[in-house]
Amino acid sequence: MQQFALNRVSNLSILSPETIIAINDASLSDQLKALPKVQLVGPSISTVYYLNDDGSQSRHVLTIESALPQRIETVMQVVVTDSHVIVAGTAYDDSAENPITDCDGNGAIYHRGRRAASDVERRDFNKVYGLDEHGEKDVGLSVVVAEWIRGASDAIRAKRNLISALCNVLRKKKGRATWNSVLLEVANAINRGGPDFALSKLCYEIFEESVPHKVHARYQHLVEELEQILSVDAAEEAWNRLAMKGEAGEKYAVPLDIYEHGLLAYRLAGTGVRDQFDTTSNGAVWVPDAEAMSNIMASARFKFGDSITEEAIGEAVIAYAKPLIEDYESFVNGNSYGVLVYAIDRRTGEVTQQEEQWGLIGTENAEEICQQTLLELTFELIKSVH
Repeated sequence: MQQFALNRVSNLSILSPETIIAINDASLSDQLKALPKVQLVGPSISTVYYLNDDGSQSRHVLTIESALPQRIETVMQVVVTDSHVIVAGTAYDDSAENPITDCDGNGAIYHRGRRAASDVERRDFNKVYGLDEHGEKDVGLSVVVAEWIRGASDAIRAKRNLISALCNVLRKKKGRATWNSVLLEVANAINRGGPDFALSKLCYEIFEESVPHKVHARYQHLVEELEQILSVDAAEEAWNRLAMKGEAGEKYAVPLDIYEHGLLAYRLAGTGVRDQFDTTSNGAVWVPDAEAMSNIMASARFKFGDSITEEAIGEAVIAYAKPLIEDYESFVNGNSYGVLVYAIDRRTGEVTQQEEQWGLIGTENAEEICQQTLLELTFELIKSVH
């Protein structure tokens, strides 16, 4: 086995340093050992000998940890060259920023109930589903009002006797009126009065009386017909119609279940193992922002061309959201790191070069960046003239 490892390193060492560090299917250890001027590689190396001014080995020992400007919590690799010691590893980053809110294009995650960090977040969660701050159907949303106006106009237009009678009353008041005039008054009443006062507003404009039951008796049958069309129930029916199409709130929102058992896990709603004690069903939701939606649509068009279906867009939304949700899960569980790579001069014991990168989310991500940074810094040092 040892001979096999030596053969791998030997085969790599005949390549140029540029080629060695660019190879993807070799281990980090083999790549480092194959580089010229590298004498020793290993994560557990804690001391090396100083070098004399002429480059010969001194009798004095350099303790690597004491030379570092910052403690590395997890040392991934130590490389000893003929001039330097390069130390690479990771440390926990307690001040890492939320990867979702860190930049545009990542969307947003909102929690409901006790998991929400604030009342603002609770309201934002409700808003995603077309609900008001109390969790009730928000019939004041512009899309709901527009749908209600459309439904009310259709209902009144379908009642020919009703709209004709309203048109006649309005004509007496304004001198001229058409069906469209009546429907415009209906739309204005809904916009100005909402579910609670739409009927009152319309009664005032047509019958010159804002209290419906005080409208002249000969018009009460018209008021009664309008009452249902301009009621809270009618507004909620408009909300329901939009909700059935996913248009009452954020159409492309991704509901999430939260599993808590020591750590937190975020999964697409209904896809994970459910436990009544550890699971908050629909405990959070991911919502694309404008840039995320632009990226999603571009991806869907690239894959499906111009004939994009709603199903295809939905699949593209899920594919886009998954890695972002995974990053967020790592963040809330404390998997945030800094990558630290230091080069120590063996003659002086001083750090001559350093690379630090903080705010990295996820162990695998941090390790990959650490390895790449170590390779690049080692390559840079062995190219320098001694």
